[in-house]
This record gives sequence, structure tokens and C-alpha cells, in this order.
Amino acid sequence: FKKVLKSRPNTVSVQRNIALCLSKQKRYDEAEKILNRILTISSDAKSLELLDAINQDKSTGISSEIDQIIIETTLSDFSAEVSSFSKFLLNQCDFQGVPPDRVQNRDFRSSDLKRLEDLATQLGTKNPRDRSNYYLSAAKIISVIKENNPNQFYRYLCRCFASYGDASLSENKHIDSARELYCEALIVYDGVRSQRKDEQDAVNALVRFLFSTLGQAQIPTSHKIPSINETIETVVSRHPDQNKVFDAIAYLITHSRYAANRIINRLYDKTTLQALSLNYLKCKGIRILNPLESLDNFVRYWNELRRKKFDEFRIKSNQIQYLLQHGLKIQLSN
Repeated sequence: FKKVLKSRPNTVSVQRNIALCLSKQKRYDEAEKILNRILTISSDAKSLELLDAINQDKSTGISSEIDQIIIETTLSDFSAEVSSFSKFLLNQCDFQGVPPDRVQNRDFRSSDLKRLEDLATQLGTKNPRDRSNYYLSAAKIISVIKENNPNQFYRYLCRCFASYGDASLSENKHIDSARELYCEALIVYDGVRSQRKDEQDAVNALVRFLFSTLGQAQIPTSHKIPSINETIETVVSRHPDQNKVFDAIAYLITHSRYAANRIINRLYDKTTLQALSLNYLKCKGIRILNPLESLDNFVRYWNELRRKKFDEFRIKSNQIQYLLQHGLKIQLSN
């Protein structure tokens, strides 16, 4: 990074990465000096986030937020766009829970959001289908009135998909349906920035997705939801085929930044989980160098797997496009 900085001295991202390296070496004063210099010339959100994490690390001795920033900066970028799935659902929204005259006149107000939240809260876990529709209506209203609160838009969508997943389970639909809905909840939650406290629906979606690998009967649906730490250890230890568990973990890490942040450092911190992870990565063709020196290297191995999966998806997608186009030409010629 210092070599790059010589040729591009004003590049904020390079300066920020140097500060990140210094913070991991506990050289906080040097890191803070760089970050404060960045913030005098730029309102760089990531620099401010790292500065806050350093202050917390200094006061508590816990570097979890810095580890999270390492994971975010090491992994390849995640898409910041709302998925086609989410767009489809928003387009189908019928504004359940909103007075019909407001819907007809497109006269939505912030008070409608409060009413929808109250309706969803009153339901709790009793009727996840209606709860999901109320939160879908809230997300749609924010997109219509252009309220400058993107974090709340993504939170509502996360709650919507998490509740749809719960509804899918309660309605005895195929477990893959619930699993995909939980994954979509985690994907949209990536849109929330500066997460000081995890959205409970995001935690629920992550926990239930992982427990779903043990079968529908094992998915916790009561008010007492295990922690993410407990979930990972329980699911890995109980599952008869650990490759399937790690396939599920890899699926989440590939699709959601939030999931990657919450899972990778937990796999790294526990020796047994770290060893199982490295063995899985080796089986997937990732070249592992021994010994494992740091969290950075561990994240890079997972990132390599993400790239490999994206390449495989792109090849399959191109093949499908070719077959579709080729089939269309045959039909037209006939």
C-alpha cells in the first residue's frame, strides 16, 4: 500500500488501508492520524467507521469491528442493487394495511409507516404472512415518497422476507422456499449501513437458514433464538454430512456481506471450526498455504471460493443463454 501511495498520494482508499493495517498492529496513534487527515479533506464514511472502531478497540480491547472491516475490505464487492426478486415483490405490492383512499390517490405519509409498524408489531409471530405484507407495504411507501431513509427501506424489506420465510415454514411449503426467502432477507439487509445493532430479523434469518440444513423440525421458531455463535457450532457438530453444512455456509457468504461478516470471523476464532473450514476449502480446490497466519488470509481463501462460484455461475448462465438463443432460431426456421 505504501508503494502504491508513492505513485497515487491522494488516493483515499489506499490511505485507509494503511490505517487499517496499522490498527491491526495496535499502532492506533499512527492510524488515527491518517484517518483524521482523510476526514479533513473528505467525508469518507468507511474512514469514519474505522476511526470509531479503533476508539472502541482502545477502550474495550475488543477488535470485532475492526475484524468486520477487514472482512468487508478483503472480500470482493457485493452488489449494492436491489435484486430482481425484491423488485418483483415490490411491484406486486397491494399496500396491505394502508387506507384505500391513500392508495388510490398515492397520498402516502410518514404516519402510514408508523401505523404499519404497529400492525406488524401487534402480530408478532402469530401471522407471519400478514406481518410480511405490512413490511412490504412500508418498504414500497418509502420508495414511492422518496423519503431520505434508505436504511429503513432495507430494514423493512429484510423483515418482509424473514417473515415470508417464517410463513413458508408455517404453511408447510418446501424447505428450499423458506431457505431462499431467508437468504433474500440477508441480501437486502446488506443495504443497511452503519449497523450499530443487528436487526433481529436478520439474525433470525441467518440462524434459521443454517438450522434448516438439519431439517425443518430443527429450525428454531420460538422467541428464544440461539446466538449466531451457538448456531454455527451446533449445526456443524450435529449434521451427519459436514460438507453440506459448509455448502450452505458458502452459499450465504457468496450472497450476503452481512452473513460473511457474522460467519467468517467465528469460523476463524474457533480452532476446530477453522480446521474444518480449511479442509472444506481444500476439497473445493482452493490452495491453502500452511500455517494460516491471519484472519486476512482466511478471508482471502473464502474470497477465492466466492470468485470460483461466480465464474461457474457465469459459465452456466452463458450456456443457458446460448441454448435459449439456439433453440429460438430452430423454432423460427421450422
